[in-house]
Amino acid sequence: MGAYPIIAVDIRDYALDKARELGATHVINSSKEDPISRIKDILPDGADVVHEARPEPDLKLSMEVVSRAGTIVVTGLGGPKSTFSVNVLPFVINGVRIMGSLGYRPRLDLPEIIRLVASGKVDIKKLVSHVYAPEQINEAYENLEKGLHARAIVKWG
Repeated sequence: MGAYPIIAVDIRDYALDKARELGATHVINSSKEDPISRIKDILPDGADVVHEARPEPDLKLSMEVVSRAGTIVVTGLGGPKSTFSVNVLPFVINGVRIMGSLGYRPRLDLPEIIRLVASGKVDIKKLVSHVYAPEQINEAYENLEKGLHARAIVKWG
């Protein structure tokens, strides 16, 4: 689909392995190495698009690695009172855009997703990491809280 490089940053090796399987060209475990230095080594001018997906968004890292006139897309919802702050000077001087996104628009995106899966361009089996029976629902929630899922399905019947 044309994006290069695709850099995934996480603290969980499992999530980074899944990111690489799904197309990330570089993975960085931020509990083991400095993500800012590593991203700047890969992209000296910064990233055109930074996707901030942490459950409690913090734009410090994103602002450090976004390029001039780049875009930060925030999809981590946080709690109802979650906030983040941005250093105004580099934000304004560099013309950085910050936008929020739920990550999808069902009426527009689902037909396209179905076409991509049907054509074989997207292997949906790679996206699903766990399948649970209804009686395993507590285990599914525990694993979700531990961050062990890429995507999980509860299969009824």
